[in-house]
Amino acid sequence: MGETAREAPVSGEFPKPLTTAFTKIIEHIAAERYALALLEDYFSPKPARLAQSSQDARTLERRSSQVVTRFGGPPQQILVIRANDRSDDGKSEHFDDYPAAAMAEIVNMFHRTRRSVCRAQMLLVGTHFLHQDPDIFLAKMPPEVEKDFLDSVDSSFWEQAEIAYIRLASYWDRVGQMLDFAFFSIRQFERDGFTAVADRIHTNFGPMDSVLKAMPEWKAIRAFQTSEKEDGLKWLLRRRNLLVHSLYLRPLHDSSVPTDDSGAALFTSEFNHLEASLRSRLAPGSPTQEIERLNLQLTKVAELYPAVLGLCEYLCNSRCLCIWAVMLVTKHNLPESERDRSFVVTNPVGKKRSFDKLVDLAQWAAANALGKPESEWLMNGRDVE
Repeated sequence: MGETAREAPVSGEFPKPLTTAFTKIIEHIAAERYALALLEDYFSPKPARLAQSSQDARTLERRSSQVVTRFGGPPQQILVIRANDRSDDGKSEHFDDYPAAAMAEIVNMFHRTRRSVCRAQMLLVGTHFLHQDPDIFLAKMPPEVEKDFLDSVDSSFWEQAEIAYIRLASYWDRVGQMLDFAFFSIRQFERDGFTAVADRIHTNFGPMDSVLKAMPEWKAIRAFQTSEKEDGLKWLLRRRNLLVHSLYLRPLHDSSVPTDDSGAALFTSEFNHLEASLRSRLAPGSPTQEIERLNLQLTKVAELYPAVLGLCEYLCNSRCLCIWAVMLVTKHNLPESERDRSFVVTNPVGKKRSFDKLVDLAQWAAANALGKPESEWLMNGRDVE
C-alpha cells in the first residue's frame, strides 16, 4: 500500500536508454532496406517477381481487377452521381468487398514472402563475408565473445529462412481462400487449406467439366499441388509442418544418439516412414542449398500466379456458371432460405440480370450454356437497368 506508481515524465520525454533503443530500431529498419537495395542485384539465384516487366505488371493488374469486378467487387473507377433533390439517397450500388480483399491478400503475401527470401539471402551473403574476413568486425572482440557473435549471426540466417518457408506455405493458403470463394462461394476459410480446396475442385468439377480438366492452368496447379519434388507443394508443406511442429531450421549433424541436441534424432524419428530419397530432400541442407530451395519455391509462386487468375477468369464464363448453379440447387442440405433468395448476374460487358430464386438462375444458366435459344428457361429473370 505504501508503494507509489512510477509516473511518466510530464514533459513527454523518454528516458535516454529508451530513446537510444528506439533510435537503434529505426536505424536497423532503414539499414536493412538500404542493404537490400544495394545487394539484390548481386543475388544468385535472383528472387522471382510476379512480373518480369512493367508491361507484364500492367497486364496482371488489369486481369486481377477484372476478376475482382466479375465476382461482384467494385470496378477500378466508380462515379457516384447524386440527384439534386437527394431523392436517390441510399440507392447507390453496393459491391462485395470480399473478392478484392482475398485478391489483395494473395498479392501482399507474395511481396512479404519475397522480402523474407531476400532477407535470408542477404544474411547468407553477410555471414559468408564475415567468416571469410572476420577481422573487419571482430578484431576488437575477446575470443569468448567472438564465438557467441558468430553463432548469433549464423542463427539469424536460419531464423529468416524458417520464416520464408512458413510464408511460402501461407501464400498458397491465400490462393486457396480465393479459389474456395470462386468455385464454391465459401468465405469461411479457416477450416481448409489450399490442398483441401484443390482436391475438392478436382473431385467436384473434374468429372463434370472436361474443359476445366484440360486447361493448362489447372494442370499446372494440380501438378504443383501433388508434387513431392523440392519445387512442389507436398514437399513445402512437409517442410513447413516440420518447422512449425517439431524442430527449428538448422544443419542436422549425422548422429544416432537420442540425446543429440542437433535435432537429427528427432528428424529421423518423425520421417523414418518415408523413402530415403524423400527424407534426404526434406532434411535441412547447407545455407546455400536452403537458399536454392527457397528460390525454387518462390519461382513456382510467380509462374503459377497467372494460372490462378486463369482459373478465376474461367469461373466467370457461362459454362461454369451453369455448373455452379446446378451443383448448388441440387445440394440436398441447402437451406430453403438460400433456395428462395434472389440473385443478380453480371456479364463481362456489365449487363445485369436478376432472378427471384436459385432454381430460376440454374435453369437460365443451363439453357444459356447449352446454347438453346428456343428454351423457355431463357425467359427466367429480368434485365436490371
